[in-house]
Amino acid sequence: MVRPVLAPSVKSAYVEPQFKDTTLASATGFMVKREGKVFLITNRHVVRGRHQDTDQPLAAHGGVPNSIRILFLLESQFNLWQELFEPLYDENEEPLWIEHPRYRGKVDVIALPLPQLDGKDVLGYDPWVEPVALIDPCERLSIIGFPLGIISYTTLGIWVQGFVATQTQVNHGGLPCFLIDSRTRHGQSGAPVIFYSGNGNYTSVLGMKTMSAGSVCDFVGVYSGRISKDSDLGTVWKAEVVREIIDASLARSG
Repeated sequence: MVRPVLAPSVKSAYVEPQFKDTTLASATGFMVKREGKVFLITNRHVVRGRHQDTDQPLAAHGGVPNSIRILFLLESQFNLWQELFEPLYDENEEPLWIEHPRYRGKVDVIALPLPQLDGKDVLGYDPWVEPVALIDPCERLSIIGFPLGIISYTTLGIWVQGFVATQTQVNHGGLPCFLIDSRTRHGQSGAPVIFYSGNGNYTSVLGMKTMSAGSVCDFVGVYSGRISKDSDLGTVWKAEVVREIIDASLARSG
């Protein structure tokens, strides 16, 4: 009997920031649906094409993107990529993506509205679902994306393991993030970070050893790359960041 593909394997979107018809890089994102509206979640540095800290162009030739190519899956066709091209700026050269309402550009996460997909059965995560597992230092998490642009079996994300390196109950560096120790590569920027237990064993948020009747999957946050090329420590922006970005956007749109 062939076992079904694990749901998180099909929830990551492959993205390519582009300038006109030229692909500048590859990265990862994922979909979030709220009140019938669909958003692509990825890193700010991916859509800007600039280093988050230095603001220098990431591409060697200095080009920055003005559009993005997105490959994603629908629930009704989870074995066939759907392709979408989206502009990153409006006619006035204003960004179409949404940043964090409080921290703005200090948070390396954005939401890009995808009105063409509103109401459709996109596969993605729900950051408003309360997590069940306790995430402490040394807990193993999974970063599911496309390292070096590699895609498994035409549509599946690649699971890379990492271990929580800082206390998640506090904000690392005064921002809503924590560090993870993981051997990641280019292309995983913007990937969802999850806690996954296939056998249903986990420690609950109350600190009790718990066994579920099925697998357990918590959306934990968004990966945004290593803090240095010389370190395996990387940054994970907490799930609350995604909630706050989208809630603020919907509140403004009324």
